[in-house]
Amino acid sequence: MPPPAGPLPRRRRSYDLVEDAETDGVVSWSADGASFVVWKPPEFARDLLPKHFKHNNFSSFVRQLNTYGFRKVDPDRWEFANEFFLRGHRELLREIHRRKPSGGAPSGGGGGAPPAVARLAGDPDYRARLSDDLLELRAFLRVRVRLPAGGAAGEAGEAGGPPPAALLAAVDASLAELTAPRLLQLLSLAESPSCLARLCAGLARKSQQQRRLLAAADEARAKGRDARRALAAAQPRLAAAAHRTRTLKARAQAALSAAAGGRTVNIVGEINNLLSQVGK
Repeated sequence: MPPPAGPLPRRRRSYDLVEDAETDGVVSWSADGASFVVWKPPEFARDLLPKHFKHNNFSSFVRQLNTYGFRKVDPDRWEFANEFFLRGHRELLREIHRRKPSGGAPSGGGGGAPPAVARLAGDPDYRARLSDDLLELRAFLRVRVRLPAGGAAGEAGEAGGPPPAALLAAVDASLAELTAPRLLQLLSLAESPSCLARLCAGLARKSQQQRRLLAAADEARAKGRDARRALAAAQPRLAAAAHRTRTLKARAQAALSAAAGGRTVNIVGEINNLLSQVGK
């Protein structure tokens, strides 16, 4: 009879990571050995994850723990536990398995979505596994891609397949699509009725604000039209008043010129002279 399969590679790497006494300041077993604590998540992601998992995404590491049945046991720190992940009991790791989705992926009947799309939308664990697999594949391909002196990046793939550089570009594009903010927003809406309700309420508020702004703009345009009509109606009276003013000015200048012995008189200048003399 063949020996039982060994621990899953990812769980074994996680166990080795926690077991390493040299990194106890960053991650270590709890006091009773029934859980482990990530004391310094930034250093954990920067220094340890790349060595064991070939990525530095702490959120991805936590998602993987959830996928394998780990649970966060302390709300104030990053402490995780699994009944088969115990200090001094490496042999129990083989009992740790991926959790099955709590509900089957939605069928393609809702709107005619293809099964792969329906599963992507309805199974968060599947999305997490897909993202993690792509991250590890990207790390592997980055190792394969080389820049030979005087040559192009990457060598031809084995058996005539695409070169690693082309595969790496495809994986990068897939990761970009999978983590695009627009896709994450749509998935959140699909999974959370309350999120959709909040979005609808926000759109309703914006619509109401827009209606108020449009009403204010219409009112401003109406007042502008009224002002232009009033100005047009007053134009004849203003023209007549200007004509009377010019006539009175001409008569006053003529009278002053006659009083000054025929000298040309500028009525505005004379008024300024009188005012300056009064000031003295």
